[in-house]
Amino acid sequence: MNGNALGRSAVAILGLLVGFGLVWSAGCRRRTEPTAGPNNPPAKPAPAVSIGPARPGPTLDEVVATRKTWDVRFHSYIGKQAPDFKVTDLAGRTYTLSALKGKDVLITIWATWCPPCRAEVPDLIELRKAVPETDLAILAISFVERNNTEQMIRAFSEQYKLNYVVAAVDSNSIPAPYSAVEAIPAAFFVGRDGTMKLATVGPVPLADMMAILKAGPAKAL
Repeated sequence: MNGNALGRSAVAILGLLVGFGLVWSAGCRRRTEPTAGPNNPPAKPAPAVSIGPARPGPTLDEVVATRKTWDVRFHSYIGKQAPDFKVTDLAGRTYTLSALKGKDVLITIWATWCPPCRAEVPDLIELRKAVPETDLAILAISFVERNNTEQMIRAFSEQYKLNYVVAAVDSNSIPAPYSAVEAIPAAFFVGRDGTMKLATVGPVPLADMMAILKAGPAKAL
């Protein structure tokens, strides 16, 4: 192979790597035809993060500044009361956001066919193990579509033993910003007073989830 061919091959490989990184950090576009089904397993669980005794941690602005796999969205909602909604989970239990005041709430929007969503599952499982339900509610909302039916969502939840609340809903049944996400996974961190602390798109690692939950309100967002 001559030098020009080698050069073209190197450029092509670099382009593929850069493109993969951009797609992964941005998450999956909603309503994109999947190339994989719900039977593809999530990534192996990340090491559990111990909450340990209360101690100073990074501020929310610092967590945002050092992010690598996710970005901030819906800036206009941050610092304001999170829009209320009601969902029914796969077990038939009903949850209303306003009724969860007094604890932190993590709302994640996901789909069974989305690789970054599946990769985030082990971190959500570990987060549920690390933080008691009296302190944190985790609501995993999946919009029912042709390629993400309630049966698929239920099968995925059972297969991977999801230990947090999972709801399969029509996207028109909940208000913006939750229904307005353009890519998944998307997450909404709601504080104990009911205000929107942060809204993100892209997979959020367990360490970042913990840091966001521990941090106070952002000052620069």
